[in-house]
Amino acid sequence: MSVVLVRVDQRLLHGQVVEGWVPSLKVDGVVVADDKTAGDPISTIALTAACPAKVKLSVLTLADAAAASACGALPGKRTLVLVGTVAALDRIWSAGLRAEQVNVGNVPVAEGRARVTNSVALSADEVKVLDRIADGGVPVEVRAVPKERATDLAAVHTAVGRGSA
Repeated sequence: MSVVLVRVDQRLLHGQVVEGWVPSLKVDGVVVADDKTAGDPISTIALTAACPAKVKLSVLTLADAAAASACGALPGKRTLVLVGTVAALDRIWSAGLRAEQVNVGNVPVAEGRARVTNSVALSADEVKVLDRIADGGVPVEVRAVPKERATDLAAVHTAVGRGSA
C-alpha cells in the first residue's frame, strides 16, 4: 500500500477528483479523512455513491486515517487521501501519515489569505505547513486538475507575499 497523493480540497470527493485525479494517478483506493464527514452517515452514503465502483473508499476521521496508514490498513495498493483544509493536512501529517506528493487543489478565499490560483488562496501560516512538508523531501504543488500546469511553492510564496486576497 502506498499513499500516492494527499490532496487538500474543501469539497473532498467530487467530479474533478473522480474524473481527473483517480484515473490520472491510477489509484484503487480513496480515503476521505475528515472528522465531520466521518461522523455523518448521510455524507458517507453520498461519497460512496460518488466514488467509482472499482475504487475502494474509506471515510475516516483524521486520527483514524493516520492510524490506518501506520499499520498499512488504508484501502488499495495506490491510495489517494483527501483532506478539506491545510490545517487538516497538518494534523494528519503530524500524526504520521505520509505520501509521495501533496497537492493543494481548492482552498477558498477568506480574510488573511492571498489568492494563489483561481481555486486556491492561502495564509502565511498555511504556507508554513506546506514548507515543512516540502522540507521533508515531499513535492508540494498547487493545481485543480492533473492536466493543469502546477504552481510550485516559489510561486505560492510570491503570491502570498503580495497579500492579494
